[in-house]
Amino acid sequence: MTAATPWAIVLAGGEGARLRELTRDAFGYTVPKQFCRFGSERSLLGQTLERARGLCAPDRIVPVVRESHRTWWTEELAGVPGDRIISQPDSRGTAVAILVALLRIVVWDGEATVALLPSDYFVDDERTLATALHSATRHAQERVGQVTLLGVVPERADPDLGWIDFASGDRAEPGYVRRFVEKPGIEEARRLRSRGALWNTFLMAGSVAGFLRLYREHQPDLWAACVRHLLAPMHESQNLTPLYNALVSRDFSRDLLQKAQKDLRVVRVPACGWSDLGTRERVIAWRERQDAPTGRRALEPARARRLVEAIPAF
Repeated sequence: MTAATPWAIVLAGGEGARLRELTRDAFGYTVPKQFCRFGSERSLLGQTLERARGLCAPDRIVPVVRESHRTWWTEELAGVPGDRIISQPDSRGTAVAILVALLRIVVWDGEATVALLPSDYFVDDERTLATALHSATRHAQERVGQVTLLGVVPERADPDLGWIDFASGDRAEPGYVRRFVEKPGIEEARRLRSRGALWNTFLMAGSVAGFLRLYREHQPDLWAACVRHLLAPMHESQNLTPLYNALVSRDFSRDLLQKAQKDLRVVRVPACGWSDLGTRERVIAWRERQDAPTGRRALEPARARRLVEAIPAF
């Protein structure tokens, strides 16, 4: 394998707690958001796997899931080799999930370029997003020490999303991250949008060496614990329970990215109908767009809510 053949880590271990009222099955049980369709042909995880397949071969896709979700992900991941699936015994946050996947990949391909794909959002224009993801991946291959994020041009001043304030690079280079702003409030969101800031998608690409350097520099204890376990003899490293029992939860954005801004770059993605569907309101807004094509009047809020409540989850 070479650095020119990227890998994709698909993050699919979340609980989707904020949407529990909208993601119940026919028996009333809550289903994590990534396994729901919200009226589309494929689930959010299914759509993310399709994006990953547009970037790399199936044997270079590494999904990170929860063992307690096996009922939902077994069929979804039928096309992924079993040794590539990382089933976590519990949740210890995104920083742990990503590091475990990176340390698996480095064993298989020490020169890998890795794209990080969350499975918790929709996008209307897949082609625009794919173009930007390929651009970020190419940059990561050329700049081994850097991690390149994808920031979407905002369609509105949403105060409940994460934002990236950045300085533009030249035409051939991504921009420089100035700062991250999480859930800024409506007035600050308006100011950020007016200055050209971007929505933080949590999509990114980097060399496996570049990602691992972030952990060594900014989370050395977590790095050491995971290396000791995951690079141990195979029969010991396959059982993740002892490792997870010894770890506390870490967040990749808060505990790594926000401490490593000087090493980060950002690719500006044109507005493409991206939404992480993290709140009931964003699900309603997304559903309005689906039922109100260009030139037609948007749905009344009450009707949109009724449509959302009628969306089959599966």
